[in-house]
Amino acid sequence: MTLSRRRVLAALATAGGAGVVTGGGTAALLDDDERLTGAIGAGAVDLAVGYEVLAGPNAGETGRNNGRTLGLPVADLTESDDSGTALVSVSLPDLPESVNNPAAVWLRLDCPPASALSEHLSVRLSYADCTTGARGDTIADGSLLSVADGLRNGELLDADASTAPVDCLTDELCLLVEYWLDEGYVGTDATELSFDVYGVQCRNDETRANPFPPRPRCDTYDPCVCCDRLGKLEFEDGAAPGIGDSYIEPGVYAFSEGGDGYEIEIYDTVEKDGGDETTAVAFRLHRTDGGTPPTLCEVGIKAGPGDPQPYTAGEQPTNDTASLEDGGLLYADDDRGISHVTVAVCSTDCEEENQ
Repeated sequence: MTLSRRRVLAALATAGGAGVVTGGGTAALLDDDERLTGAIGAGAVDLAVGYEVLAGPNAGETGRNNGRTLGLPVADLTESDDSGTALVSVSLPDLPESVNNPAAVWLRLDCPPASALSEHLSVRLSYADCTTGARGDTIADGSLLSVADGLRNGELLDADASTAPVDCLTDELCLLVEYWLDEGYVGTDATELSFDVYGVQCRNDETRANPFPPRPRCDTYDPCVCCDRLGKLEFEDGAAPGIGDSYIEPGVYAFSEGGDGYEIEIYDTVEKDGGDETTAVAFRLHRTDGGTPPTLCEVGIKAGPGDPQPYTAGEQPTNDTASLEDGGLLYADDDRGISHVTVAVCSTDCEEENQ
């Protein structure tokens, strides 16, 4: 795609001062009331910062810094339109009555709200050709959470990545932001990449000192704040082909109670001598529409009188019983034949009685 410099700069705003910050926050982002510190010599450093969405949903949209923030919205991604690309430009515009000094440019990203999207949206931030939008050297890539966490304390940008050492900005610097949903992720969440850009005049080695104060690590998403009961699968004659009294064969089954829109894939079993009673099962939980399955919070394996044998979520919960504490094959008490299996899934917004 050919992109004219004029089109990009048309979206940009100019901010003046000895040090210029575009960054900060909207209602969708974490507040950041930190103030940058550091001695800055005389001489204005004006930066124009903005973006244009090149591909994906909202292609053609442009934006500029809002107060202390350059917020690049990521919204309207769907299973069929699951990626996007944007060009961010940082430049030294011509000033009518003063000299715009070369600048060392520092960039940091604000932490996104902890959510499933922050861990299932992949992001690659690279240098780019301002004329064509072609990708150059990669600055950071990974999930939105990991990229933001890696850049939360600031990164000195190189105005000319083709030469060494790091060059100061004398004209224009462009960054390419590519983002895409992980395969199978289904959701309607929206987020924003929030950039802080700081320009300081290039006169001595002090410009290489990071102007951003340290910040804590970005919060990770905890999908298992509480458990939400999903359904029960009975092991009894007539329940479904492949199921008998205290017996089940590997296969895919609908829940006997609850669990609308979900199914259990039994992929391994253990039987007593003779093979007529199942004493352990391993399974995965799936959505019937093929979307992203929820993670397992607790599974109960019931056999005979008494309470079910509980298995709870491990450190990295998934839709597979292998992710449960002491998981994998789940046994009933005393290796008795299983009468039914109950499933609860991880949730961040459970009803009190389900916690």
